[in-house]
Amino acid sequence: MLKTLHIALAIITASFGLASADVGADPQPNHNSRWPRRMAPPHTRPWKGLARSPRQWPTEPDSPSSINTVRFAKALGGLCTSLTPTRSVSYAKWILKYAHLHKVDPFLMAAVIHRRSRCFADKEGDEGVGLGQIHIRAHERQIHDGWYRYWTLEDGQWNPRELLFNRFPFTRQSLRRPEANIYFTAALLYIYSRQCRAIDSVHRGEPHRHFVSHFLWGDRVLGTRFEDLVLQTRRRMLERYSGAPSRALAAYREFPLHSPLEGAPRKISSPYNDRRDLGRRHKGLDFLSDYGEPVRSVADGVVVFAGIDHPRRGASNLTPARAKRVSKRWMGRGGLFVLVDHGKGFTTGYFHLAGYTVKQGDRVRGGELIGFVGSTGIKESPPHLHFEMRRNRSKFDPTSWIRPMVAPPECFEPAKKKKRKKRGKRRPVA
Repeated sequence: MLKTLHIALAIITASFGLASADVGADPQPNHNSRWPRRMAPPHTRPWKGLARSPRQWPTEPDSPSSINTVRFAKALGGLCTSLTPTRSVSYAKWILKYAHLHKVDPFLMAAVIHRRSRCFADKEGDEGVGLGQIHIRAHERQIHDGWYRYWTLEDGQWNPRELLFNRFPFTRQSLRRPEANIYFTAALLYIYSRQCRAIDSVHRGEPHRHFVSHFLWGDRVLGTRFEDLVLQTRRRMLERYSGAPSRALAAYREFPLHSPLEGAPRKISSPYNDRRDLGRRHKGLDFLSDYGEPVRSVADGVVVFAGIDHPRRGASNLTPARAKRVSKRWMGRGGLFVLVDHGKGFTTGYFHLAGYTVKQGDRVRGGELIGFVGSTGIKESPPHLHFEMRRNRSKFDPTSWIRPMVAPPECFEPAKKKKRKKRGKRRPVA
């Protein structure tokens, strides 16, 4: 009898959102919502990003109305290099199947899976389990009898909603299976798409553009970096799926300019003229990027240098094969880099590469592959592309010339100096 009472009390407690505290939910429910706040793991760092306002971003491109499974699998395999062709096709089929079931963009789903786990199904840690790194404790309170119960705010009133959640068991063992994880990833994205505006009106968080932020943070969004990276990966996925050649997005004088990285616009982690250690200034733009991303020439030209930056002996040309054999400890700040001469004194540079595909004297077209993002020559920063533009060997700020290719970070718009109030002359005391 006592055991029956305990079970009944547990069910009533869970139904009204009064369960005991754990890592994934706020023990004190928000007074304006009907459930304990779903929260990200406590160790997640609140990256706020550099964008001043979400309104500064351009509109995200639309997905095609009909999607070819083979092309989608090829695009996914291009991002997730760990996948075999067979596994890429399997993942693509599951993504398209459950994206259609839950009315979610499949390109967004692919981007989430890539950003969360790099498509490793067996990845498991404090952040979550499986492909989507789903945090079980953040959601298990909302699941009852195979249904996910949530609420939407309409006309100032909370209305209960339910989503069938029983195709696979919501357990750690099940989430290790790729198909089950993809199914739950699609379902949770659908729920957050329905709740986004309501959650944002109740739980005050960082301004963001897309409901995908809630997939990482839960009810309260603490940063926009995850959102930026997911949407950037989605743009890369769309470009790879379309298979269209790179097109010029800007121009420098008479030179049409292509983006050096896929998925433009891209975030800048360090602007031109940024102050560095020992008082030196940063003479380029650092693109926030992933290790191994393809780097492309921004315009037609001739490769005038492809080699290594030695800390004492200066730079020396190397073939792509010999460059791979050079240890990082023998490299200067530039690491492996490529310089392309576009004519009339205009040159561009691509630094910290993991490797390159060209050699001195090669002719390249705008948008052609020349290397891969790496971390050569970098001591502490994560992998990124350092990009330079030069005119008659003098470096200059490329920001205004490649504006459509970069996201508008806050540091591009320096704060205005406050004008000091003029004080009148003090009258001598009588």
